[in-house]
Amino acid sequence: AFSNIIQNADLTKSFGDKVSFSAGMEYKTEKFEEFSGDPFSRYGAGSDSFAGISKDEAGDRDRNNLAIYSGVDVDFSEDFLISLAGRYENFSDFGTNFSWKAASRYKLSDKSALRASVSTGFRAPSLHQKYLSNTQYIIVSGSDEPLLQRTLQNGTPAVRALGIKDLFAETSQNFTAGFTFGNNNDFSGSVDFYTINVDDRILFTSQLKGAEDSDFRQNLEKDGLNSVQAWINAGNTKTTGLDFVLNWRGDNLDLGLIGNFNETTIESLSLIHI
Repeated sequence: AFSNIIQNADLTKSFGDKVSFSAGMEYKTEKFEEFSGDPFSRYGAGSDSFAGISKDEAGDRDRNNLAIYSGVDVDFSEDFLISLAGRYENFSDFGTNFSWKAASRYKLSDKSALRASVSTGFRAPSLHQKYLSNTQYIIVSGSDEPLLQRTLQNGTPAVRALGIKDLFAETSQNFTAGFTFGNNNDFSGSVDFYTINVDDRILFTSQLKGAEDSDFRQNLEKDGLNSVQAWINAGNTKTTGLDFVLNWRGDNLDLGLIGNFNETTIESLSLIHI
């Protein structure tokens, strides 16, 4: 079970026709709970597909987050606009982060404009990723019956012993550029290019089994497990893409065509050796 409460206070103010200012504050509380399952769901070999959560795996976690953010838009002329924004966050269980964005727009005419932006971003590990712990059956090639796999909770001695560091935030660097256009025949549209570089993306490890005669493998077999897995800051990715929006508006009919092309590549991966 997951729940959160978000409270915001925002302020906006214009200074003439050239400058507009905004600022705000956000306070968020989050709670994540794992409830122990019916004892019969773990009796003997356990229930098919998903054995119930044990008392050792059950528990509840919570955290809070305070964010302060601000932005300013400046019209240097009727054609040229610049926007700047920043956001500072402080998580009770994670730490702090500062993200920013700079954007600009230049009007080519009353119906067309160029625009671009550059920004940074981040995503803190979710409570699910930090604290999830369960055991479930998986289908393994070469086995005629499902086998048990355990998800280990990040930050525990067992996970650290595998060489897996405590989870930290994903960060990103983002760039966009594009243009909007229109004509006097009720046709309009936009085309935007973007690239997103994400560092330290949080993913599951592969199924960790250890070498055939290793102590790790023997300990797994002793617990009736085929393998274990854990969340990890796994590596870096790059996504590039193109968005387009085309619209035509008639007296009795509106038509629209919207599309997106993108590609994500893995730039690097962190490997776990047992």
